[in-house]
Amino acid sequence: MRPAVLWRNTDFLLLWSGQAVSTLGSSVSRLALPLLTLALTHSPAQAGFIAALQSLPYLIFSLPAGALIDRWDRKQVMIRCDVARCLAYGSVPLAYVAARLTIAQLYAVALVGGTAYVFFNIAEVAALPRVVPAGQLSRATALNESATSTSNLIGPGLAGLIISLGRTTMSGATVAYLVDSLSYLVSTLSLGFIRTPFQAERAPFIGRSLRADMAEGVRFLWSRRDLRTMALLTMGMNLFFGPLPLAVIVLARTSLHADARAIGLIFSAGSAGGLAGSFVAPWIKGRLRFGQAIVGSVSCIALVTPLVGAAVSVPMLLAGYALIGVMLPVYNVMSISYRLAPSSPMCCRGASTAFSACWVSVVSRSARLSAGSCLSRSGRASSCG
Repeated sequence: MRPAVLWRNTDFLLLWSGQAVSTLGSSVSRLALPLLTLALTHSPAQAGFIAALQSLPYLIFSLPAGALIDRWDRKQVMIRCDVARCLAYGSVPLAYVAARLTIAQLYAVALVGGTAYVFFNIAEVAALPRVVPAGQLSRATALNESATSTSNLIGPGLAGLIISLGRTTMSGATVAYLVDSLSYLVSTLSLGFIRTPFQAERAPFIGRSLRADMAEGVRFLWSRRDLRTMALLTMGMNLFFGPLPLAVIVLARTSLHADARAIGLIFSAGSAGGLAGSFVAPWIKGRLRFGQAIVGSVSCIALVTPLVGAAVSVPMLLAGYALIGVMLPVYNVMSISYRLAPSSPMCCRGASTAFSACWVSVVSRSARLSAGSCLSRSGRASSCG
């Protein structure tokens, strides 16, 4: 199947474009959230607590969400999740205009947004093989990675511009929330025009408990040596590389005495590297075997990471972080497209995806918390203000 065929797949383009818009909106509100919290409460601790609330639903709901999504209509789940996020984020500017915005509302919005993201993300990953032919999965995954990298590249700058246009930080941040709300409306409309069903016809789940479905997905993942190995490898990568952004900020501020602009350039370079990696990943997949591409990408990251830690200048740190950014999408595209291959049964994709994502999320967040604790104890984080 020729590469151009994917661009003629109307349903995939609707799915991809809607997600590209909503991902950009999320990137805008991601910067607005701590600024709005600080403006409202003047408490960095509250800003950190709300960020944690957004992540909490992934740890709580991942496993049951995966099993439920294998039962439910995935398209309807995704539409309702987008509607919930549109209303939740849209409530922030409305409450601000009515002079009724409170920290409790931001807590609720964070929980609703995080919960909707869990269900939407698992449903989208499980549905992709229904929208895209098997031969195009890696290219479709690469395009999703490119949309994420592009949003991470331009989103913070766009958010800064939007917030700066407000009379105050609080008013500008609420406008950023409005932008994110509208982005979910665009995603909802794009999903509504997709004609392809997001799952095959299946036997009804009569007499089967949710626990049994969750166990079936876990057993399927663990019974396959290749999928089990990939899940463990991904957890290992998140354990070591989850804290990397925090470590880069601390290194840049304390050892290299970089200002905020230089740190922004470092992370922009990482996003630009991710965009480049998402474009080169299908080319690599077409020329290397799966094992070669996985081992190669992991080896490159493992070799570059110590160089990042030993960087003696901002350009050296920027170059190392950009190279890591190139290789991560290669790994993601290879692993996700392999996991979604036709050999995995449709009935288990939601549950097995959720189990893998749950433990990866646990490991990643634990690593970040441990890194923050270690940096605080070493006294380096205290000089980052």
